[in-house]
Amino acid sequence: MSLRSWPASPRYSDGGRRGGRVMSVFFALFLKMFAAAVLLPLAALGALISDGAVRGLAARILGEPSPSPLQPVHDVLKLSFKESIEPRGSAGPLFRAAPWLSLALVLMVFLYIPAGRFPAVLGGEGDVILIFFLLVASSSFRVLGGTASANSLAVLGAGRETALMMAWGVPFSLVVGALAWLAWRTGMPGVPMGIEVFVAKSVWSVVGGAGVLGLTALMFALAAILPAVSGEGPMQISESEDILSGLSVEYSGIDLAFLEIAGSLRAFAVSALFVSFFLPISASGPFGRGGFFVATLEFPLFWTKVFLVRTTIGSASRVLFTRLSPGGAVRFCLGGALGLSLVGALLLSVDLLL
Repeated sequence: MSLRSWPASPRYSDGGRRGGRVMSVFFALFLKMFAAAVLLPLAALGALISDGAVRGLAARILGEPSPSPLQPVHDVLKLSFKESIEPRGSAGPLFRAAPWLSLALVLMVFLYIPAGRFPAVLGGEGDVILIFFLLVASSSFRVLGGTASANSLAVLGAGRETALMMAWGVPFSLVVGALAWLAWRTGMPGVPMGIEVFVAKSVWSVVGGAGVLGLTALMFALAAILPAVSGEGPMQISESEDILSGLSVEYSGIDLAFLEIAGSLRAFAVSALFVSFFLPISASGPFGRGGFFVATLEFPLFWTKVFLVRTTIGSASRVLFTRLSPGGAVRFCLGGALGLSLVGALLLSVDLLL
């Protein structure tokens, strides 16, 4: 028998297969880490530029001097090179850690959002629920940071932020719950409570007339609470002038920069969810069903839609509404936004029963 025809030892063949599996796992892990390292800085940059675009567009509509879209980026860079001062009497470790944790938690949201048909870095069952809790946790660490500063104005701002967070959390959870229930009842393909469900098949294609009205109500409800999630424009109640910037009054340097980035990212993340739920326009339509070319188009197309949604909703809220009082902001979320989400959920139920 020649050496070429000699059978391989089972021990060595099993070891080779195990080694191949280990290498494939490490390679997949490397790809995910590389994708996260590219995606997260781009998301932060896009969020800051969209903030500048919102301010500039709103100023132009109101006939005021408009800042550059890059102004938030410039402000964050200046803050990054300044000293971070810890106030006397504060809970030091919690005060310093709060901005970092708030930013880290909201950055994690982007790892679970697919860019159209471009898959998410992480993903699986229950992504919608996880994203909701990550957004709430990011806002919660903002509150903890203000409370830990031992400044009475910051504590007052933290109380306002807590009330606003609880107010927008109710309609937000109702919107995503109604959409997840619709996907389950209509048999939309995908994992339960996963974002990919809404990307693979548009929710507009599985409902009738009443369902279209219901989805429209849910869409406006999510748009209404976007400024509340980021605490900007009419919803900037925790950092208003009457309490001298309130929640962030004791922060400076890189810590304040991280708080600013986290707020911008929360609005950008909700805009990404808005696009995934209601505007899942894919490049696979005009350019075919798949392939590398389509995959490369999906990523910029998705984030362009997110940028446009963020700019449109943010500037509209600044133009149409003046800054609300703390009670007015809570009533807006628990009145208008919650009412729209309830009407939308009821119309979806009627559509599925008919």
